Parts: sequence; C-alpha cells; structure tokens
Amino acid sequence: MQRSSLGACALVLAAAASVGACGSGDADRARGLAREACANYEMFLTSDFSTADARKTAHRRVVPALEDSARQAAQAARLDSDWQELALGLSRVAQQTSASLDLADLQAGTTRSDGPEDAEELQASVLNLGGEIDAHDPKAQCLKTQDS
Repeated sequence: MQRSSLGACALVLAAAASVGACGSGDADRARGLAREACANYEMFLTSDFSTADARKTAHRRVVPALEDSARQAAQAARLDSDWQELALGLSRVAQQTSASLDLADLQAGTTRSDGPEDAEELQASVLNLGGEIDAHDPKAQCLKTQDS
C-alpha cells in the first residue's frame, strides 16, 4: 500500500514537472516573439514621413511592418499574458502611424483615393491613440524582452 501511494505521488510530480516545463517553453517562445516584435517596431521609430514619397512608401511598407509587429506581440500575449500590454501598445502604434500618415497627406493635399477626408477627425484619432500608446508604453514593454 505504501509503495503504490509513492508511485502515484511520483506520477503526480512528474506530470507537474512536465506541465511546468511546457509553461516555461511557452514563456520562452513568447519572449522570443515579443523580442522580434520589438526589434521590428524599433527599426521604424526614426522613420521620416515628411515628403509625399516617404509617406507613400510608409503606407506600403512601414504600416504593414508595424501591423506585423503587433500581430507577433499578440501571439506572444496568447502564449504568456505578460505581453498583453506590448500587444495593445504596438497595435495602437500601427494605428497611429497610419492615421498620422493620412493626416499629413490630407494636410499636404496628396490624399489617396481610399484615404479619409476629415482632418479634425484624424487629428483627434492621432491624439487619442497617442494617449493609449502612453498608457501601454511599448518602449518600456520592449525593455522587458531584454531581461533575463
């Protein structure tokens, strides 16, 4: 009787250890995804959108890359909820970048045919998204990817 309860206890401990190992693997994978998302995000922090050509390129390349970063961060958050703030912050960065580009195009008179037409609405959106970005602080969240 004593022997079987020790065997059962050993099985429970082994199962718990394997669950912990899987959880650790998910956390490591999530950190890797978050690190990649941050690297892509940081690559575009100094992008110049001052000319119509730069904005056109940004609409084609930068915004989709930022959206990809947000998706990577969302994948990380699904694996480990610690990355939820990063996912939300990067999503807002992509949205704000797109809205800022649309606003600059509108102000320069170079709007795209499928672009928005209301400058005040765009300006309000950019400001609102800026507040959300500050609340989620993706820069600080990205620093967490460097922690060991």
